[in-house]
Amino acid sequence: MLWQNGQKLNNGNYMVDRILGQGRFSVTYLAKEVRTNGYVAIKTLNPDASMLKDLKPSEREKYATKFYDEALKLSQCQHPHIVKVREIFDEAVREGWFANTRYPCIVMDYIDGVSLGQRGEPQLPEKIALGYIQQIGSALISVHQRGLLHRDLKPGNIMIRAGKQEAILIDFGLARSFDHPLTQQITVDGFAPFELYSHLEPKGPWTDVYSLAATLYVLLTGKKPESALDRHDTDSDVHLTPPPVCTIPRLAKRLIRRSFMPWL
Repeated sequence: MLWQNGQKLNNGNYMVDRILGQGRFSVTYLAKEVRTNGYVAIKTLNPDASMLKDLKPSEREKYATKFYDEALKLSQCQHPHIVKVREIFDEAVREGWFANTRYPCIVMDYIDGVSLGQRGEPQLPEKIALGYIQQIGSALISVHQRGLLHRDLKPGNIMIRAGKQEAILIDFGLARSFDHPLTQQITVDGFAPFELYSHLEPKGPWTDVYSLAATLYVLLTGKKPESALDRHDTDSDVHLTPPPVCTIPRLAKRLIRRSFMPWL
């Protein structure tokens, strides 16, 4: 664990409350802003990430710099459906693979609500599901215009504000833009397109569009799409077969087919 509950950060401006979540490369904390007594989310590199130990010191430094640089770009993505970045600061640490260095920290709004992955109902009405997808699609346009990709789009990274039908895109896979095989590996089966399983495959806005369509699919059917790897056929010119969409309304079906099979 990088920080303990009650620990103060950024010259005492924030006090750590607890861990909100952690991934393969990053960890996000709930913290209290001392000045306002309100809560924020602080994301930083995860010192317990086992894969980081396989990177050379120079690669780890490059990794941290890339994380910081893309956080700066993300902070410029001002959009009502993207979590707001309040500030970025460095915090000195003395443990983990980045010991005796400074960790880049991203301070974001804390979204009070639940993610689409935590919702109680297995399926959503088409109108509500398409509304959420439209909101996140609009957010992605802003992201892509900045030359960024989300890279980790899934129901668990879309928050719904409490008491509102308002979707907020969170938890960008910033670290995955680092050009190193170890940081390109993805295990989000069903939501990750084929190119995210290989650092050799080109990636672009279409990468996020695939994941957005997969998210719509699960919202309407209650079932996770089949893994892109399982649907990939290296002996065929047409690499992907469409997921079964017979129970999905016509408009949503067209959107999903277009995204999963863009040549249709």
